[in-house]
This record gives sequence, structure tokens and C-alpha cells, in this order.
Amino acid sequence: MKRSYCLMVFTILLSGATAPTFGQTDIRKELFAIQDVPYLPELSGDSLFWDLVIQGTAILPQLIDCIDIEQKSDIAIPNWGGEYTYGDIAFDIINHIIHNIPYEQLFSKQGVDTYFSFINSSPRSRNQLQDFIRSWYEKNRLNLVWISDDRSHKTSRDWKYPSNRHPAGGWYETK
Repeated sequence: MKRSYCLMVFTILLSGATAPTFGQTDIRKELFAIQDVPYLPELSGDSLFWDLVIQGTAILPQLIDCIDIEQKSDIAIPNWGGEYTYGDIAFDIINHIIHNIPYEQLFSKQGVDTYFSFINSSPRSRNQLQDFIRSWYEKNRLNLVWISDDRSHKTSRDWKYPSNRHPAGGWYETK
């Protein structure tokens, strides 16, 4: 009896160490379920994408950890060709949660000016981007202010939300 009790406790502790805690979103699982990301119109993309955006800064550290996922999705990249990786999708969600992160500082070091040019410029670029965002967020998280957005936006025809308002009601920017 004592042995089975210990085995049960060990199993619970082990599963707790590898599984999300109660109420915590399994970001990777949700990223892999996304089938469309916003491009045009403004708030297109599927509701799974926006459900993650709505969670805001609470999931930002987990999203940053996902930037290095190089597995391709089935979502085509308009005007660039190829498919988004799940790391690209995580990056896009971050940019809908916090606007105006100064990526140009990082991109200019590689002599590029766009995200896709940067990501393709070096095998370590995704890790550099993760480090940059993690460092920037740590330095600026207390200076983030909420920008409300109650304007009407263009949406796609299969939009699940009843209004054309921003699903998260806004975004963060630095003061």
C-alpha cells in the first residue's frame, strides 16, 4: 500500500512538472491548431489566433519561447511565398499584443529591414529575436500602457465574433 501511494504521488508530481498548470494555456498546442493568420482585411485570421491575442501579456513569455519553432504550417505567406512557421505565428501574436517593439534595432545589425529578411539571414536569427524580445520586454514591461481600440475594423466573412471590434479591445505600447 505504501509503495502504490508513493508511485501515485511520484506520477502526479512528474505529470505536473511537464504539463501546464491549471488554467494555463498550452501555447504550442494552440499554435499548431491555428489555420489562418491576419493579413488583409485588418482583423482576418481565425478565432484561435485571436483567442491567444486576447490573453495578452500573461502568455507573452510562452510566446517568446515559441519563436524558434521552425516547423512549417499550411498557411501561405502572401507576397513572400512559402509557409508561415509556428514561430512566425507566435511572433505575429506578440505583435498584436504589443505594438511598436523596436525591431529595426535588431534588423539593422543584419543589414535587413523586414522580419522575413531577418529570419532568413542567419541560422541563429530566431534565437537572436527571442533574446531581443525577452530583454526588451523585461526592460519595458512596467512601462506598457493599454491602448483601447473601439473602432470598427474590416473582417473576413467567417469571423466568429459578433462585432467588427478588435477582439482584445486594444493592445499595449510603451509610454
